[in-house]
Amino acid sequence: MKKIIDVDKLFEKYLRAQIAADKGKHTEEEWLEKLPQVYSEFESAPLKELDGLSLKEYYADEKDIVAVWLEYIVSGVPLNDYVIDRLCLEDESVILDKMTEDADEEVLLSGIDALRKKGAKNFVNRYIDLLFSKKGCHHVKDELVEDLVDVADRAKPLIFDKLGDKRPSSVVCDLLSRVRVKDERIKRILLDGLKNGDKVPEFSAYLINYDDETCIPEMLEYLSGVTDFLSYRELSNAIEALGGTVDAARDFSDNEDYLKVKRAEDDSNKNKTE
Repeated sequence: MKKIIDVDKLFEKYLRAQIAADKGKHTEEEWLEKLPQVYSEFESAPLKELDGLSLKEYYADEKDIVAVWLEYIVSGVPLNDYVIDRLCLEDESVILDKMTEDADEEVLLSGIDALRKKGAKNFVNRYIDLLFSKKGCHHVKDELVEDLVDVADRAKPLIFDKLGDKRPSSVVCDLLSRVRVKDERIKRILLDGLKNGDKVPEFSAYLINYDDETCIPEMLEYLSGVTDFLSYRELSNAIEALGGTVDAARDFSDNEDYLKVKRAEDDSNKNKTE
């Protein structure tokens, strides 16, 4: 197995040597401008620290790249693109097998990165398992959803199998809102989310994503009972985005949230004119 290398430290050493060899011919500002060019040269340069190979070559023929990948995580050395690029050549299942609910957060995040670069297609089942895991952190789940939104219709039956009678989390509601083939169960989940007062702005956004005009009557009915400005504004916007009409503007001139927003807008407009 190839050794673990800190690319940042290696580049810093390479750059210092280049600057020393330059003997003051270039200013600090000029070196900053040259950094992309210097890094490109660094990537292709044979380095004694890498047994005379370049960074681009070093991991190219690594037979046990999965072990190298995991060793980076364990050692705490920042993972680099050269390992990820080599990892992308492995079968999707090899990467997914390491992405379990007990895996380190960095294994999951770097695994997602590798699968994206690879253009993976067969991740849905594993990602849904991870999404419903009680152990996963929100950073990982946000990344999972980012990839699942493009295959939300494929993910839908798996989601409902996992849900049973449980209330879906916010990230799951976000994913369900991206399903294109309409489903009464999703409509009900998103509309019921409005009943949780502090979640009205969030579920207003989900309803816009879902884009189902048959939701408008219930949204209008709920709007009549909304008392805080921010919830009223977001739900009104959602209704109008779906093609509905909010008949009369509510007077929120004494509402503290309204006044904060108004002051922020006034300050913004003032700065634009100055």
